[in-house]
Amino acid sequence: MHNINRASAGLGLGREWYIWQPATDDGCKWRLGADLGGRYGSERANFNEFGHTVDVVGSLYASAHSELEFLCGHILVHAGLRLEWSYTWSDVLQRNSDSQDSHCS
Repeated sequence: MHNINRASAGLGLGREWYIWQPATDDGCKWRLGADLGGRYGSERANFNEFGHTVDVVGSLYASAHSELEFLCGHILVHAGLRLEWSYTWSDVLQRNSDSQDSHCS
C-alpha cells in the first residue's frame, strides 16, 4: 500500500467550565472542557499493485481539554492540552477494517 487519505466533516457539542473565575473577568483563567461528536466523509487507499479503492467512512469522537489563559504585556497567551479518542467505521481495506485513533495536542 502506498498511502491512505481521509477527508471528513464533523459536528460536535461541548461544554467548558471556568475554574478560577468567570470568562468575563480580567486576569489569569483556567478552563476545562469536553466535547462529543461525529464525522462523515470519504477515505481513499492508494496501492502500488492495483490502483486505489474509495469508501464512505463514519466516525464518533470524544475529547477533553484543559487550558490556561493569561496576559503577558499586551499579548494574550493560551497554553493547554487536548486529548481525543475516535472510532472510525471503514471498509476501504477489507470488510470491517474499522480503526480507533487517539490524539494528544
